[in-house]
Amino acid sequence: MAETIQKRYHRLDILINNAGIYNTNKEISPDGYEVNLVVNYLAVYDLTKNLQNLLLKSAPARVVNVSSIAHKRGRIDLEELTNHYGQFFDSYTAYADSKLMLMYFTYCLADELSGTGVTVNALHPGVVTTKMLINGFNMTGEDVTVGAETPVYLATSLEVERLTGLYFDKKISVPSSRLSYDLLAREKVIDWTKKTMKTGGWIN
Repeated sequence: MAETIQKRYHRLDILINNAGIYNTNKEISPDGYEVNLVVNYLAVYDLTKNLQNLLLKSAPARVVNVSSIAHKRGRIDLEELTNHYGQFFDSYTAYADSKLMLMYFTYCLADELSGTGVTVNALHPGVVTTKMLINGFNMTGEDVTVGAETPVYLATSLEVERLTGLYFDKKISVPSSRLSYDLLAREKVIDWTKKTMKTGGWIN
């Protein structure tokens, strides 16, 4: 996807990383990683880093990562992630961990791109009636138009054009989990991610 975008377009003003899954069964991708982790975090990291130069050339530009309030339940164990959670698999743990890792990436990238004109923020969209919510949690929530309000706000509003490295809920900047601000944990996750991406040949 990154290659296609770079071939077709000379600039990229806004990147909203919204695709996500909640897989209730343990499933390992062909590359050897649990699929909640792959879709919700590794794919976002891969796409964003491969489009980073285009975003920088297009500055001012924005990256908007759709996380979840579930990140507050995340407790990253990199050994467990590498070993596919051993013999025990809890779908909510896998989902929460992937969203906490996305928060680490958001804050790390915001720091890295500080002063470049490219902002990076994350958000909780609310409990929204989507296929994922129905199939994964057997429940419904707010309409998708409500869930879209915060990502659209972060992508287009002049009020947030210079704000970066923040977490939003209902278009308001709010604190994320205590663990999401742990710099040592963040460094370990990002180092692991870089090694994973380079080993797979997804980034240089």
